[in-house]
Amino acid sequence: MGQFRNKSYVIKSHFLKPGSDKKMEFFENHYLAVDTEGKIRYFGINTESITDYNINEILDKTDCIIIPGLIDLHTHIPQYPAIGLGKGTLLKWLDEYIYPLEIKFNDPEYAFSLSKMFFEECLKYGTTTVTAYSNSSFDGTDSAFQAAFDSGIRAFIGMSMMDTNAPELLLKSTRNNIDDSLKLAGKWHGAGENKLKYILTPRYALICSMELMKKTGEVSRKDGFYIQTHLAENIDELKKVAGMFPQCNTYTDVYHQAGMLNEKTLLAHCIYLSDYEIELIKSNNSNVVHCPSSNRFLKSGIFPFMNINELIHVGIGSDVAGGTSLSMLHELKEAVETSKTYQLIHDHTSEVLSSGEALWTATKGNADILGISNITGDFKTGVDADFATVKLERMGIEIGNISLDTITSKLLYLLGNKYVDSTYIKGKLLFSN
Repeated sequence: MGQFRNKSYVIKSHFLKPGSDKKMEFFENHYLAVDTEGKIRYFGINTESITDYNINEILDKTDCIIIPGLIDLHTHIPQYPAIGLGKGTLLKWLDEYIYPLEIKFNDPEYAFSLSKMFFEECLKYGTTTVTAYSNSSFDGTDSAFQAAFDSGIRAFIGMSMMDTNAPELLLKSTRNNIDDSLKLAGKWHGAGENKLKYILTPRYALICSMELMKKTGEVSRKDGFYIQTHLAENIDELKKVAGMFPQCNTYTDVYHQAGMLNEKTLLAHCIYLSDYEIELIKSNNSNVVHCPSSNRFLKSGIFPFMNINELIHVGIGSDVAGGTSLSMLHELKEAVETSKTYQLIHDHTSEVLSSGEALWTATKGNADILGISNITGDFKTGVDADFATVKLERMGIEIGNISLDTITSKLLYLLGNKYVDSTYIKGKLLFSN
């Protein structure tokens, strides 16, 4: 583990690399040169270029395909033990299964242990960047950051801000929500070789007062933090939000009036949006996060990925524990299948998401949304060497006369819920299967 620290090396292998038009490209027998800082110095086929670098080691991984590190744009650390639990829909599920786990996460020792397990599992699935909710406690969130730091993963983490309509042990005042968030940001934002970032996390409109949401918007604009929240996930949720905020025309208007919509805002789910709301999100350059397995597990609805992706930046997240796995390859397969379901049920003229487009979304696409495409999500020169390897034999393919679509489909459908063979962040081996 970590065997390449302070070494430069070259890997010869086959690569799936993000290209233009939200597609992937396949490169056989190419070379990836990584320097002692963990950055990519060269990607290409010209072997003479490799001699320009002071290389400590050359690795032959031509029995593998290498993909950029996967990016999970929406998930919940305290919910991890609840994967697969519950038969109800969102609001009942939160009350019966999730809030008790989040109260348990108030214990910093428990929070650290669970977070450590959570991030180790992410690495095993080839996820190198994760955007995650903690619970509402300072200590639990502090422990989650410490576990992320220790694991070496790249992570955006936020304390879930809640000041109304939730169990008392999870609530705190607007001022304490903001103060604790800023204290955590002061300690962790930019830590771990700049791999750790704080993200403001007003959980969703039903458990956040307008005062709290407005203050969140102010802090985001002043200090440049990203915001993550939930929007239009469940029909009952929409009805309750309308009753709680009668001065707002739509659910999206709640966040707009609070000043929370900007280019750094991540809006998870967004299943039930009117044309007006889509335009409102678009005009504010905000981002939508699709969570397909969660939408199915909690019977929330069917998201029209291809239709909305034409208008708004759309990323993909696992949304554990509504989502049923921390594997982003599994979630990408679910996204492809959901787009087929949407076409069959709702719109026969809509396009179907391809496996290649899904993989592009979880690499370059999600990196673009997080503003880190100059750091990760690709194999271009100068970015950090974040990548995962998968043995060809595990995908049931041989290099040769094989289509790009076959390669990406085999990757999603055969590796969907299995571990990758190895995961690297900043050039360092953090997981080996």
